[in-house]
Amino acid sequence: MARFQYNTLPLGEDEIRLLKLLPESMPSTFQPVKTELIRCNIDRPPTFKALSYMWGDEDNRRDIEVGDAMLSITASLDMALRALRSQTEQVLFWIDQICINQNDTAEKNLQIPLMTRIYTIAIQTVGWIG
Repeated sequence: MARFQYNTLPLGEDEIRLLKLLPESMPSTFQPVKTELIRCNIDRPPTFKALSYMWGDEDNRRDIEVGDAMLSITASLDMALRALRSQTEQVLFWIDQICINQNDTAEKNLQIPLMTRIYTIAIQTVGWIG
């Protein structure tokens, strides 16, 4: 499976990504978590939750499926996603490690100032300490 590649968010626009955490009726620690990324305007977002968590060890990584590609995340976040996914419904989350391209300084410089607003408009902030 291919490695995930971010599409650059339009610079100067109030656009964010949200992670669609897909249901898993038979959870397995051997299969990657399945997700999709969607883009939306921060002024008109769908209902979503925000995740506050400890990144954990940067060298301890797992892959998740984002669409038809694989994205490397910390093992701590992988554990949180497995615990938070529904068995029957998709759930939208804003998660900084995934929703912001961590390898794009220009994008981070635009997205990080939006974080207070993102946490404010989320219907719930979930805390995960692993």
